[in-house]
Amino acid sequence: MQNNRSIFWFMLISLVFVITWQQFLLWMWPPEPPKPKPVVQREAVQLLGSSAMLGKRWVFDLPAADEQAVKDWPTPPIPPSRIPPAELIALGDDPENPFYLRVMLNRRGAGVQQVILTQFDEASRLGKPVKDGEGKRLPLHLIPGVNRPLERKMDDGYVPPTLQPGTVPSDVSLSPASYRVFHYDSPDATQPLDTLGIRDWDLVTKPADPKADTQEVVFQTELKAPHWVKLRKIFTLKRHEYHIGLRLEIERLPGHEGAPKFRYQLAGPIGMPIEGEWYTGTFRNMMVGFVDPDGNASRHFEDAAQIAYKSGTERLVRSQSRLQYAAISTQYFASAITVDDQQAEGQAPNFLEFVRGTLERPGRPLMPGQPELSRPGELDDITVRAISESLGLEKPVQHAFMLYEGPVKVRLLHQMRDSQGNPAVDPALVDRYKDSLNLRTLTDYQMPGPIGSFARTILWTDLLILTTNLMHSILGLFNGIMPTLGLSIIALTILVRGVLFPVSRKQAAGMQRFQEKMAVLAPEVKKLQERFKDDPQRFKEEQMKLYLRNGVNPLVMMGGCLLLIAQMPIIMGLYYCLQESVFFRLSDFLWIENLAAPDMLLWWSEGIPLISQPELRGVGICFGISFYMGPYLNILPIIAMGLMLYQQIKTMPPPTDEQQAAQQSMMKYMMGIMAFLFYKVAAGLALYFIATTIWGLIERRMIKKASTTSPVSVPVNTSGGSTTGELLTNSNSGSTPRPAGPAPIQGKVKKKDKKGKAPQPANRERKPEKPPGFWERLQNWVQEQQDKAKRRGG
Repeated sequence: MQNNRSIFWFMLISLVFVITWQQFLLWMWPPEPPKPKPVVQREAVQLLGSSAMLGKRWVFDLPAADEQAVKDWPTPPIPPSRIPPAELIALGDDPENPFYLRVMLNRRGAGVQQVILTQFDEASRLGKPVKDGEGKRLPLHLIPGVNRPLERKMDDGYVPPTLQPGTVPSDVSLSPASYRVFHYDSPDATQPLDTLGIRDWDLVTKPADPKADTQEVVFQTELKAPHWVKLRKIFTLKRHEYHIGLRLEIERLPGHEGAPKFRYQLAGPIGMPIEGEWYTGTFRNMMVGFVDPDGNASRHFEDAAQIAYKSGTERLVRSQSRLQYAAISTQYFASAITVDDQQAEGQAPNFLEFVRGTLERPGRPLMPGQPELSRPGELDDITVRAISESLGLEKPVQHAFMLYEGPVKVRLLHQMRDSQGNPAVDPALVDRYKDSLNLRTLTDYQMPGPIGSFARTILWTDLLILTTNLMHSILGLFNGIMPTLGLSIIALTILVRGVLFPVSRKQAAGMQRFQEKMAVLAPEVKKLQERFKDDPQRFKEEQMKLYLRNGVNPLVMMGGCLLLIAQMPIIMGLYYCLQESVFFRLSDFLWIENLAAPDMLLWWSEGIPLISQPELRGVGICFGISFYMGPYLNILPIIAMGLMLYQQIKTMPPPTDEQQAAQQSMMKYMMGIMAFLFYKVAAGLALYFIATTIWGLIERRMIKKASTTSPVSVPVNTSGGSTTGELLTNSNSGSTPRPAGPAPIQGKVKKKDKKGKAPQPANRERKPEKPPGFWERLQNWVQEQQDKAKRRGG
C-alpha cells in the first residue's frame, strides 16, 4: 500500500511539474506566429438593407488547396451606389394566440429572415434561460436573422432582438436571409450567381388577416436573357405546424421556348445559435437524408469542425437514391430543407441532384494578438445548399418543399399537449415528419464511421434506439404525473431498479456470501502465501484449488459486471434521451435551471487559469488532456462519484494479497478520474446515478441485516478430500467453531408423548447442499484437466 501511495504522489508531482514547465517555456520563449498559407480571397457583398451596413464587404480567406470548394458559392455582382432598406413581411404574427412558428420574410432575396419557436425558451451560451427586463423567459430564436457579436466571455448578457414587419431600422444589422434561391449562368456552370439572392422580389400577396389560421406570402421575379424565366416563391404557414411550406414555381417566359436549361440552388439556414458552449459536445451539424429505390432511408453526417477544416463538403450526389432532406441541427433543434412527399401531379420528388455543406463564416478571430475562441471550426457557422437538376421548362415546373423548424427528435412532438391536454400537434402530421419525410433519421440512426457500422451490424444501434425511445416514452408518461422532471428521473430509477431487483438482489446476496467465505478462508490463503512466497505461479494455482475445494466461486465477482451490462442500454438510453429531449432542456429542479446541463451550483468566473478561461475549452494542455471545467462549480457529479466510491468500498471483498490490494487502490483512484471526466455531465443523468447508487446501498444493507441473523460457517478443506470435515466459522458472526463430524441436530427436542414415542426434533438435519451450478462444474472440469496434464507431464 505504501508503494502504491508513492507511485500516486510521483505521478501527481510529475504532472504538476510538466504543466508548470510548459507554461514557463511559453512565458520565456513564446512561439512565433504561424506563417500565413497561400489563400484564395472570396469576396462576398453583404447586402443587409441597413444604411449602417451599406457597401460593407466580407472577405473570406480559404486555403489555396480548397479553391475548388468555393465554386458553389454565389458570385456577387457589383453593388449599386445606394441600396434601399429591406422590407420584412410577417407570418404567424398573432401575439394573442401565437402560432408555433413566428416567421419574418425578407423581400430582398425572398428569403426567411427570422424564425421564432414560440413554445420553446431561448438558452444562452452558458446554457441558462434568457430573460427580458421583467424576468420573463424569451422564446427561442432558431434563426436569429441578425448579426450577433461574439464576445470572448460567454456571460455577455446578450438578448436576441425580435424583428418587426416593415422597413428595417438603420441601427439593425441583419444577417443574410435563409432559404434564398440562386441560379446558374448555364447548366454546366459550377458556381451560381447571386442575382436572385440580393434583388428585391415583387410582393404579390401577403396575409390579409394576421389572425387567420393559415397564412400565405407570394414573391415573384423574372430573369431576362439568356434564361427568360419567371419564378414564384409561395410561403405558407399554419398555426399548429412546425414547418413552413415552400412552393417554387418556375416557367419559361412566352416566346423564348428555345432558351437553355435552368438550374437553381436553394440555400439553408443561417446563424442557428449554440447553447451551453462550455459543456456541450454538440455544435452545428450537417445531415443529409437519402431514400433508395426500396424505400430504405440513410443519412450522411458531418459536423462544423469537419466542414471548416475542408472549407466545405464534397458534393453528395443522389446516384440511385433520391435526396430527401438537407438539415443543419444543433443539440436540440433542426432546420431542414425537406422535399415534400406531396408534389404536384406528374412531378416526381427526385428533382435535387446534389447537396453540399458550406462554411458561411470561417473563423471568429478576436482582436489582433488574441487567440481563437475555440478549436478551429467548432463555433463556425455552416449551412447546406441543395442544387436542382437541369430543367428544360417545356412546361411550368412546381417543386414543393417543407422547411422543418422544430425539435431534432421529431417524435417528441407526440408528447406535446395544449392547455386542454389534447395533442398540440396533429399526430398524423408528426408521423408524416417522422416516417414519410424520414426525419426520424436525424437522431435514430447509426453514428458515423466504422464503429457505427459495426454497432449496427451487431444490432447494438437498434437496441440503443429502442431503449432511448422507451426512455422518452416513460419520462413523457411520468412528466404528465410528476410536478417536475427531476422527480420523473427518480421515478424512472425506481422503475428500472425494480425491474432488475431479482437479478441485483441475487447478485448482491452472492457477493455477500463470497465476502464472508473469503474472510473465513483468509488465514489459509495467508498460509499459502507464506509457503509459496518464492513461487507466485504455484501460489495462484494452490489458491484456486483452495477456493474450488471449499465452494468459493471467484467468478461471482463478474455478477456486478453483468448487472452493469444489463443496465448499460438503459443508462445509454437515458444519456441520449437527455441529449435529445427538448423537455429536459431548461427544465428546473431545486437549484438547477437546466436538467439537460450541469447543475451549475456556484459561479466561479471565467478567469481561472487552465480551469475556466473560455479560449482553453477543449484545448489539450498536457499530453492532449484539457483541464477546462467551465465557469461553474457542479456539485451533483461530485456527489454521484462519492456515493459510487462509498458503494465500491462497501462491496469490495478484503484483499488477500498485495496485488489485489493494489488493484482495489487503483480502482479508488479511478473514481477520482471519473469524477473529473463526468464533471460536466447533465444534471438529469447525475440525478439518475445518485438515485441508483442509493438504491444499491439500501438493497445491500437489507441483505446484510438478513445474513447476520444466524451464524455463518464455511467448510474449509485444505487436504483435497471430502468437505464434511473441519469447518471454520466467521469470527464476526459471534459463534464458536464447530468440531468435525456429522452436523448436529438443531432446534428444540420435544418430550415423549403419551404413547411413549421417541422424541422428534423440531427441525431435521440440514438439507443437502444444492448441486453445483454451471460455472462450478466448468471450473471443476478445468481443474481436472489441469491436474491430468500435470500428472502426464510428471
